[in-house]
Amino acid sequence: MFNLPATKYETTQRTVSGIAPVYPDDVVLNCDTSTAAVVIELAEIPDDYFSTQYKLYIVDISNNASVNNITIVAGAGQTINAGISVQISTNGGSVVVMISGNTSYTALQSNALSGPSSFIPVTYVQLSNLISTNTIVPNGDYLLLD
Repeated sequence: MFNLPATKYETTQRTVSGIAPVYPDDVVLNCDTSTAAVVIELAEIPDDYFSTQYKLYIVDISNNASVNNITIVAGAGQTINAGISVQISTNGGSVVVMISGNTSYTALQSNALSGPSSFIPVTYVQLSNLISTNTIVPNGDYLLLD
């Protein structure tokens, strides 16, 4: 077994609760959902001067996000996954946030409790039908077969 290469500096981690603005040097936000919901306020993206290498990791460290959700809110006039916010509502869930344009973030969500057997296998036709009939499973993980 090999080890991944280390970075020059230790990874910046911060434990947050309640309403938490994102700081410029944040890399990992460990959300304490043990007693209340958490709201992460993303910084506004600077027009044409953003870094495509930017990544922010948001993690439910209390394994209680199904009760006390983590809401990630985009800056004023900006979006995240084409909306104003996304939520982590699965215990132990996490999200990686990246900048995808002058006014948009993309959030890739992971369910800490899911494994390969928890994916919902569908074909493209089946997925299209689920979308058109509005029957997608909320926070479901789909495996596209074709």
